[in-house]
Amino acid sequence: MGAGRRALASARTRYLQQRLLRQTATALTPPLPSAWASYGANTVVVPPARIETPECISLGAGVILHEHAWLCVQRRPDLPAPSLRIGDRTSLNRFLKIVCLGTVEIGADVLFADRVYISDVEHLPWDAETRTHPLTDPRPVVIGDRVHMGISVVVKPGVTIGDDAFVGAGAVVRDDVPAGGLVVGDPARLVRLRNEATGEWERVSS
Repeated sequence: MGAGRRALASARTRYLQQRLLRQTATALTPPLPSAWASYGANTVVVPPARIETPECISLGAGVILHEHAWLCVQRRPDLPAPSLRIGDRTSLNRFLKIVCLGTVEIGADVLFADRVYISDVEHLPWDAETRTHPLTDPRPVVIGDRVHMGISVVVKPGVTIGDDAFVGAGAVVRDDVPAGGLVVGDPARLVRLRNEATGEWERVSS
């Protein structure tokens, strides 16, 4: 390859790299409050954050979405518009990812640790006919008020987590969690229930 062609190839590589950096910077810049379905007072979205389809996302008042969060809300032509709702004063920590093609509802005063993953869909095994990993139909996810979600928790499609529940670090929640329940493990299992009268966590007999 001659010097001229090498210089042209090098220039093209630099251009593509710079374009990718610009596209990434744009994608990781949070939308303006006016772009969201609703954006409550004193809510903060800390960049960098990847926000898809903000017009289908409602944030309550005093919400904090920490850096490196990804709200992956996507429209599908054969489905109604998706809806992700996050209640007042909820705090969502770093590297959170929420996948929403249907409905995900998160209550007020919920605390998320780092690296929580929530999705209302799952990928199926490889389909040779379509040559894709197809997605399941969305199943609604509901997380109640005052829930604590430990680090690296995974919440599967169709799960409801009741008010005041505590989900231990690393739990994979495949089934519903009752209000005031404490769950741990993979699959998450109920080990304690909060006594409303005393405020104590009481062991659940196996």
